[in-house]
Amino acid sequence: MYFIKSEALLKLNRLDEAKETLLTVLKNRYTANGYTSVQSQVNAMNAADFTNYIMDERFREFALEGHRWFDLRRTSQKKIVHTISGKEYILQQNDPRYTIEYPMSAKKNNPNL
Repeated sequence: MYFIKSEALLKLNRLDEAKETLLTVLKNRYTANGYTSVQSQVNAMNAADFTNYIMDERFREFALEGHRWFDLRRTSQKKIVHTISGKEYILQQNDPRYTIEYPMSAKKNNPNL
């Protein structure tokens, strides 16, 4: 809930409150010295940098919980470049293939998708 609240406050142009909210979570994640370092980094961020920081933290926090697909669908969908065996594969920003929709057969078998 803290991540959602922080993101919502950021979208309402309440940057300081958004930072405070996220720092509440981060305080429990780091040692005292680590938290001080993270706190100074977060406090120095502008709105654009803090938006990226929230998304990175969400990625780490919810890595195996299935939230990533929804985050990719609703956010910037930046350009991705991977090089495999010397060949470069590029997924352009906002490409319709960025996130693949569940197949209809899967939706029929599991209507909660």
